[in-house]
Amino acid sequence: MFLYKLIMLISTAFIPLLLIVIGKIFAKYPSKEPNIAIGFRTKLAMMNKETWDYAQKLFPIVWINLGRRLLFLSLVTLFLLYSNDNDYTGRLVIIIMLVQAALMLASIFYVDLKLRKTFNSDGSRKQIN
Repeated sequence: MFLYKLIMLISTAFIPLLLIVIGKIFAKYPSKEPNIAIGFRTKLAMMNKETWDYAQKLFPIVWINLGRRLLFLSLVTLFLLYSNDNDYTGRLVIIIMLVQAALMLASIFYVDLKLRKTFNSDGSRKQIN
């Protein structure tokens, strides 16, 4: 029973911890130049050096903050709704992980939206009126 609880705990914390760790790595060691291998890569982010730098600065912040919030909310949810029924708990953890994965994907769209609000489609910075 202890091993099952430990596996459920690790499973629940995995995606948020991954977001935090990857966010901290990219915050400390951002990719300096647009490339196809490493960094936040969307069409607009790779448009020029300015859009690239903006995306590489923003996305680690978003992932660290999202990871921290998800870790807290996921663990609280697990502890509040935990049951001795292994099937119920297993389904709960799967639902938590699916929500985490969906929010992780949504964070990519969020960063891209921030890029679109800051830069024109040609990569030039929008003028503030």
